[in-house]
This record gives sequence, C-alpha cells and structure tokens, in this order.
Amino acid sequence: MNMTTIQKIFAIAIFFIILSCENAPKRPEIQKMLGQEMWLTTNLRVFEGKNIYWQNYAYGKILSWGTSVRLVQSNSDTIRFVDNQSNEFMLHWRRDAKSEWEKEMPRYLSQENLQETIESIEEPWKTAISFGNVQRGMSKQMVLWSRGYPVFPSNYEKEDVWVYYEDQARQTLVYFENNIVVHIVSP
Repeated sequence: MNMTTIQKIFAIAIFFIILSCENAPKRPEIQKMLGQEMWLTTNLRVFEGKNIYWQNYAYGKILSWGTSVRLVQSNSDTIRFVDNQSNEFMLHWRRDAKSEWEKEMPRYLSQENLQETIESIEEPWKTAISFGNVQRGMSKQMVLWSRGYPVFPSNYEKEDVWVYYEDQARQTLVYFENNIVVHIVSP
C-alpha cells in the first residue's frame, strides 16, 4: 500500500470514530439507562409522527404520562425512546438545559412505575389530565402531569403564575393560590 491509500483509510477511520462519538451518550449515567424500562412523568405532545419539543405545545397527539418506554439513544440535543408498540419518539431538549441533563430528565422520564399514582387520582381529574387539560381546582402536580413543566417561570415551584405555549404565537397563563389553580387565561 502506498502512503495515499493509508492516509485515505486513516481519514475514513477517523470520520467513523467522530460520527460514533457524536451520537454516543455523553455521560455514563445516561449510558446505564439505555434499554431500561422507564415511564413518562407528564403528558407529551407528539408532532410529525415522532417529535416532542420541550415547550410541549397544546396541540399534537398526546403520549400519556405513565406510558412505559425504553431509552435507546441520547445526546446533547435529543433523547430517543420507544414505547411498547415499538413507536420511536425523539424529545428535543431546551437549548439552555442541554448541559443540565440530570435536572431535565426527571421532568420527562422516571425509573418508577407510575400506575399506582395514576389509579389513585379521582375523576374528573383523571380524565382532564389524560386529555391534557388544566381546570380550576387542580393542584400544581396535576397541572404538571397534564401539561408538563411551564415555559416560565424557571423556578415554577415557588411561583403562582405559570406560562404555557399553546403554539408559537399564543400563551396560556395558569394562576395558583395555595398550590391550587384558581384562574386560567387562554387565547
């Protein structure tokens, strides 16, 4: 083999190493979770058949909280998982949260089966949550299950006004008193 052939083989090998590293999980704790059964901690909205965005807009097909999934791939931009019917989904992280994977993951996925919690919720709350609705009288936790985490404020646990995007142009404001929804302003 001449030097040019060796250089080409070396360049191709480097290309594949870089490509595989780019798609590999960046942290060992993520790698440990690959293939494990996990459960959705909130309703997620699916767009274009498989995409889920951190804003969790109010439209799109609902992938219900408590759904069993398996993590198949993660990188700094997305996390891919499959449900029990082998449907693949891709969750796109917030730009400012990519380096805070450990804080973001529990907002979407749990290693604990949530079926007992779901079964313990009384009607009509269970139905409202399953449809992704927010209603007066709901607790903050019920709103999290139903709509996911608010876009604003980032310190949502201590705040009494949460903002959700309905779409790219419209917002819903949810007002709480004593951790209970008292008012909702929707477009």
